[in-house]
Amino acid sequence: MGLLALTVSAAIAVPWLLSSGIDVPLNGDLVLVAAGLIVSTALYGALGVSLGAIVRNQTTAAAVVLVNAFLFPAEVDRILARDGALVWVNSSGAQTPIFLAAEDLLAALPGQWTGTASQAGEGTWCVLRKIPNPKSQIPNPNRHRF
Repeated sequence: MGLLALTVSAAIAVPWLLSSGIDVPLNGDLVLVAAGLIVSTALYGALGVSLGAIVRNQTTAAAVVLVNAFLFPAEVDRILARDGALVWVNSSGAQTPIFLAAEDLLAALPGQWTGTASQAGEGTWCVLRKIPNPKSQIPNPNRHRF
């Protein structure tokens, strides 16, 4: 993956920089950075596999943070813990190529949600929490209703 990321980045950046009149020296520093990228990608992959092996039954997330992303509402609902938060960010507001307003986000998500939305500079953001369905909660056998 590191080699692929490096190749794609170089294929895009080098011609772009050269066309802008910026010299791209191929020296030892560049080789060290490239090697570091490849090694760090491998180490992060190993870390992810290790954590996955240790925490085998982790099926929910405390928070889902989506920045300039596509929304898959059913998947967000599936992986988000019952008391988890969804953070939605459009870094360039309505100018973001895949912009989705907070109101449209709420309409797309299954169930009922509550939260807040605002703007920071050009960007927009919101933080939402799902409103639990009382009927779907597991009853506590030690709690007596009178």
